[in-house]
Amino acid sequence: MYFSLGQADAAWPILEKAFSVREHASPAERFALEGHYWGRKGDRSKAIAAYEACLRLTPRANNVLGGLASIYGGLGEYARAAEIRKRQMEVAPFDLASYDNLMGDYIESDRFAEAKAVAEMPFPKKIDAPMIHRSLLRVAYHEGDLAAVEKEQALLVRTPYERAALLYRMSHLAIVGKFSEAAGLIPTIQDLGVRTNAPALGSQTTKDLDVSKAVAGDCQASSEGIGSLNEAEIRLACGENERVAAFAEEVLKQIGRAHV
Repeated sequence: MYFSLGQADAAWPILEKAFSVREHASPAERFALEGHYWGRKGDRSKAIAAYEACLRLTPRANNVLGGLASIYGGLGEYARAAEIRKRQMEVAPFDLASYDNLMGDYIESDRFAEAKAVAEMPFPKKIDAPMIHRSLLRVAYHEGDLAAVEKEQALLVRTPYERAALLYRMSHLAIVGKFSEAAGLIPTIQDLGVRTNAPALGSQTTKDLDVSKAVAGDCQASSEGIGSLNEAEIRLACGENERVAAFAEEVLKQIGRAHV
């Protein structure tokens, strides 16, 4: 829960404590916990091994299937992730997130028709949830269907995904070189932050715009060290691979020292 809320500092002590007493759990529970733990630590091979061991004991463990699919998605193995998502939907046919995640796997692998077909399945079509429209908005941007973009954008107003919709729009504008128009969306997103009691959205949005501009080729040379993940994204988009790799190695060392 704390991880999903972005509160890693509160989540880690709980996870570390659970991991330290995992031998008292059942074998399936222990493997599930180890999969989650190693996934959070970034050791994907250990996470996969633990999740698969759990599934051999409990093949219908919904959360474990979801965790395993996410690991494969993080590795760029979207086809494999999608197959696991389908198993997850069979186990929990009313878990809307699994439908949305399957759409995401299809989108990442440019299988846009299949992503749209998921939205037309009986359960997600009946619920007509904003998260599904967020994924349909992503498809519309990828396909360049501006009519669909406007339709999905309108459906996300006053929903928890309104900010995501505005960020997609801002990134699209920046990538096609309309930097001023993209920057013009920042006050709207700042206002959204005030309305949703999340004023930090404004500064993060400015950083997101910088990343999008870099993707579009608007790069400025910098000899300074990389000081944040956001800056690493910018420098990576500008082709400074060696500097980003050095930064990533240092971050991993720090994580290791903090959570050994």
